[in-house]
Amino acid sequence: MNYFKTLSAILVTLLVISGCGSKKTNDKPTNEAVTVDTAQKTIPVKVLSLAKAKIARTIDYTATVLPFEEVNMAPSTPGRVEKIYVEVGDRVSKGDPLFLMDRTQLYQLKLQLTNLEKDLNRIDTLLKAGSAKQQQYDQMKTQYDVTKTNVDFMEQNTLLKSPFAGVVTGKYFENGEMIGHGFLLALDGDGNIRIAFLYRGTQAHNLGIKRGWIVKKVNETTATANNVFDLLGPSETGRLNTISFLDENGEPLELSLTKEVIQITPVICSKVIRQDETNIGYMVFQDYIDAANEELDTLFTSFAAAGIDEMIVDLRYNGFGISLPASCEVRIVGFPVPGP
Repeated sequence: MNYFKTLSAILVTLLVISGCGSKKTNDKPTNEAVTVDTAQKTIPVKVLSLAKAKIARTIDYTATVLPFEEVNMAPSTPGRVEKIYVEVGDRVSKGDPLFLMDRTQLYQLKLQLTNLEKDLNRIDTLLKAGSAKQQQYDQMKTQYDVTKTNVDFMEQNTLLKSPFAGVVTGKYFENGEMIGHGFLLALDGDGNIRIAFLYRGTQAHNLGIKRGWIVKKVNETTATANNVFDLLGPSETGRLNTISFLDENGEPLELSLTKEVIQITPVICSKVIRQDETNIGYMVFQDYIDAANEELDTLFTSFAAAGIDEMIVDLRYNGFGISLPASCEVRIVGFPVPGP
């Protein structure tokens, strides 16, 4: 009996606790007023019309554009740049002339070739008549062939042409400039390579080299008409060559020379000579280039101020056949000449 009473007490207790815990938490007192928020929040929006369009996508890169073909044109022989036919940015076709080098040595070689051709024909006639030996003919024929080879070489290397179609991207010479050792070479009648002309103010001039000296070796190699320009190398500033000379007394002398940029002036030398109460204007005219007009104007003005009666134009280094500009010839004619 006690067991059942205890069980009943436990059940009653659980029911009471269960009933107390089942009370709803959202029950509100009946005397509180319930309010409902009926206001709506406004959210701003942006309306766009959709349309198809091409989107440009540009991407920048740093790169180097290499040409399909590229060549640096430079003369094989030292000399003055007489005329440049192109400017940077010009388009050229294959075979178009680019620049012209001084052709003084070419004209000299052509004169030698003409004389050798006459001598060769003369010996050939004598040989057929039995008045000359075969050895004489062979020697003359060899000399003729060598000179003709030099003429052909100078023809190709004094007027440089474009090897293909393209665009000029650089110009490292100007009219009247040259890169070299400051002298011009020529062959004498015995086949010796001599200093034909020397530019003042150059390293060669300052070292005491003189016209007429013979070039014997370049960098320990014997110099000949066929190889001297190859031995001297391309027209590049800073190129060093050791050259062996024979001076005017036949004494050997070895000098080291560096190629440099040389500014060429059309008038090499000028002065007024007083002779027998006559004022003579003397000038050595080398070649006509773009800078010649201004220089000649200045010279003729000084001659006129000196009251010259006559004028001598020395054309020994003129390159055979290249004349003064017409405007300068007019000025020459215009000098006052005293009457009888």
